[in-house]
Amino acid sequence: MSRSGSGTLERKNESSEEREQRLEKMSGAIKTLLECIGEDPERAGLLKTPNRYAEALMYFTKGYEENIYGNSKRLAEFISN
Repeated sequence: MSRSGSGTLERKNESSEEREQRLEKMSGAIKTLLECIGEDPERAGLLKTPNRYAEALMYFTKGYEENIYGNSKRLAEFISN
């Protein structure tokens, strides 16, 4: 059984203000990536992209915050189907 990393534990217990700060930091990183591939993150078609990408990444990785071993009944049902 693996343990959650310290960053995952911080994310699991963060306040809504801390979550907003995390999303803002991620959005900034995504803007930098867009600039590095030659895009202008300030153009109309990309203005909301960094935030949408950050939100999507948080959604796709939210399973890192869950303990599947604590939900053994649901896990057993999933495996048996």
